[in-house]
Amino acid sequence: MRLRALILVVALSAAAIAPAWAAPETVAILLSGSGGGYSEVASGIRDELQGMGEVDTRSAVLGRPEADALLEGAPRLLIAVGIQATATALRNAPPKVPLLSVLVPSASFHALLASADPPAGRRSISAVFLDQPPARMVELIRQALPHATRIGLVVGSESAKALEPLKAAASARGLRILAEPVRSDAELFPALQRTMAETDLFLALPDPQAVNPENAQNLLITSYRMRRPVVAYSAAYVRAGALVAVFSTPAQSGAQAGEIARAVLRGAALPAPRYPDRFSVAVNRQVARAFGLTLPEDESLRELIVQQEQR
Repeated sequence: MRLRALILVVALSAAAIAPAWAAPETVAILLSGSGGGYSEVASGIRDELQGMGEVDTRSAVLGRPEADALLEGAPRLLIAVGIQATATALRNAPPKVPLLSVLVPSASFHALLASADPPAGRRSISAVFLDQPPARMVELIRQALPHATRIGLVVGSESAKALEPLKAAASARGLRILAEPVRSDAELFPALQRTMAETDLFLALPDPQAVNPENAQNLLITSYRMRRPVVAYSAAYVRAGALVAVFSTPAQSGAQAGEIARAVLRGAALPAPRYPDRFSVAVNRQVARAFGLTLPEDESLRELIVQQEQR
């Protein structure tokens, strides 16, 4: 009897201190694809979580067997990187698991929430958007092209939702937005011609119908022919021929996602969906020379924008 009592006491004592020996909390990262920007986001998240002690960071690429296991588990936080990963997580991840979406445009994110089944309202969800806040994009234009007053753009069904905040940000800085709606590829070229004919520059907003990687070349060729510089949303666009862009690198997006993950692991709730805090600016100097323009250095432009945001 004494031996049984001793075993019982030991067992109860072990149970009482179990949390100190518990398995590490898991942060699961579901990637829409392998390599490139997706891997950089995952690396940025892991870097931010280093030094937190017992944190198990796991990642899997959508479509691979390990991705199913990742979704079926019960991580402390699930980070979905890209549109496809976010859509899959909304559909298949347990509702009790908090979800953070990264590398998804704000319009696409809200569209995914609206069509989610089961309804997204059942889970805790946030995002670090791919696109930049409207005021930041307009401030880039003001700093890079101070003599421009009319901003042209084409919008599809998703990017049209960002139009009013963009108009408000432009109006506050004495600029005007002229937008053309586009519903198909066939409408794009005429809309570009009309818009560029009436404006000083073209602002490219990501949209699956209007501005996407498939029609980027035609957009840039049209801008050259009509002598209208393009202000864009990615470094890739600048390399392809846009004049300037403000964007967050995958590493920067990953670092911000990692900061949020660290706060969640420490007991904080997910914050509201937000635009990126960290960003970069890139200028295509060859394009600037072709248009007869002189722009500040990339980092100088970024600092000018930061100064305005801190006022």
